[in-house]
Amino acid sequence: MVDPKNAIFLSSIKAIKSWIGGPRPPRPGICVVPGHGGLGPPIPGHRRPGTDDPRPPRPGIWVGGGAYGGMGMGCSATNTRSRILSRHRPCKRLIFYFHDILYNGHNSRNATSAIVGAPAWGNTTILAGQNHFGNVVVFDDPITLDNNLHSTPVGQAQGFYLYDKKNIFTSWLGFSFVFNSTQHKGSINFAGADPLMNKTRDISVIGGTGDFFMSRGVATLMTDAFEGEVYFRLRVDVKLYECWS
Repeated sequence: MVDPKNAIFLSSIKAIKSWIGGPRPPRPGICVVPGHGGLGPPIPGHRRPGTDDPRPPRPGIWVGGGAYGGMGMGCSATNTRSRILSRHRPCKRLIFYFHDILYNGHNSRNATSAIVGAPAWGNTTILAGQNHFGNVVVFDDPITLDNNLHSTPVGQAQGFYLYDKKNIFTSWLGFSFVFNSTQHKGSINFAGADPLMNKTRDISVIGGTGDFFMSRGVATLMTDAFEGEVYFRLRVDVKLYECWS
């Protein structure tokens, strides 16, 4: 005689199988997990591993989020592991260079950035002493696909950086890449601490527009070249882990 509870369970599984088929949008996943249905009636001669209990585990249905339901294939430990691993691989990776030429009182024609804030002991044409602490710089720098300042720009890096420590050379950045090329449209927004003495530094990708709508990720910065305190070039390795377009 079939246990009524098991009959309901089997009819549910049959309905689920008949529903699966063809491409479907993501939906909550359904997993058949031994033991999640409690314990069944005792079976003579049966013992659960590691116990003297003769009651076998019942199958149970576990309902998860869309990450497990996939496209109608249910869920499994393998699918879950693949999903977790995919979170650590960028969905999009881009490398750009941006070039900063600081105004020094004599280069207004070519300057792409300017000091707009200075401590009491500084001024707005020369970066202050004590690791430039207190200086705020606004920039509108060209972005290129290679490290040549004279290459055709694909956009502008627009924002600011400020020097925020007296005892070590470091800064904080907040800026956007605003694209104007046929290859990329829209913007990517960045923010974070930039410990300049490190060879590479990571800052956060906190959003975007257009081709980069609602993007999230990490950008790895590396100082590719500099000339005194007037010019520097940054290599920006953008790795997006959340892509909507």
